[in-house]
Amino acid sequence: MSSTRTPSRLWAMVVAGALLFPGCTHDMVAPSPMEVSVSPTTWRVPVGNSRDFTAYVRHDGRGGGVTWTLTGAGCTGAACGTLSATRSNSGVPITYTAPSAVPTPATVALAAMSETDEAVTGLAMITIAPQVVVTLDGNFSVDIGGQQQISASIANDPSGAGVSWTATCATAACGTIAPASSASGSPVTYTARGIVPNPSAVTIRATSVADPSRFAELTVTVTSQIQVAVNPGGSPAEPIWLLFWDTQQFSATVTNDPGNLGVTWSVNASPEWECDCGSITPDGLFTPDSPTGYLPNYRVVATSIADYTKTASATVMINYNDP
Repeated sequence: MSSTRTPSRLWAMVVAGALLFPGCTHDMVAPSPMEVSVSPTTWRVPVGNSRDFTAYVRHDGRGGGVTWTLTGAGCTGAACGTLSATRSNSGVPITYTAPSAVPTPATVALAAMSETDEAVTGLAMITIAPQVVVTLDGNFSVDIGGQQQISASIANDPSGAGVSWTATCATAACGTIAPASSASGSPVTYTARGIVPNPSAVTIRATSVADPSRFAELTVTVTSQIQVAVNPGGSPAEPIWLLFWDTQQFSATVTNDPGNLGVTWSVNASPEWECDCGSITPDGLFTPDSPTGYLPNYRVVATSIADYTKTASATVMINYNDP
């Protein structure tokens, strides 16, 4: 004997089974609806700048991705911006690049539509903003150990985050800036080190915190009032004469050196000539080289440690003949 079970009878049996065996009812739970979300949901992108956006697809049994579109009430096509890709898998970012001019209105919609169900879409709203502009006053000079106030003007920065400051140069003697960040128009203080960097130029940069790609720079020339004199101070016209077995003690007088750092000593030939020109100790004791024939004048040089551009010298002639 056979029987036919209609759909209504089957459903009745399922309901009855659920009542008799409540532990099996999990098989009847309806699937969660598909969702698409975009992160971030809102963002401000300055003209010409880029930002990554990511779509997340949930409860898609087919594992489909999304297709991306851009629309704006005041723009079409590239005037709304460009996308690095028109589709992506869930969780894989794409890059939006803002156009070179702000449309009117300045907001565009970035939509991520499910490839499995076109009715399911996520949305991000992008505001295209003018580029942040950072402006600094002109270049200036400052003496070693001196200070100078600087301020930066920042335009098109609604966050009011201001700028961060850096000082860079070819050596470690670049100086310091305090505070390290400031708002538009608020002064900071640059303090030069007690040594002139070599070369003497220091680059001051103010970088937008809101958009680190935007910055302005100026150049500080570090100078000094240092003067150096060598004692005794023989000149080319009236050199100091020495017998080749003699030594000569030199000293240097350095003025306007706030750190009292003194000098370094060196010896060369005058005019410039590669030679074994003798030696000089850190405290200025000069010893000629042993005689090897005629050499031009020796030049004993004292160079300020605090300012490599400030030097003084004495000319020495050596008598290689026995008296």
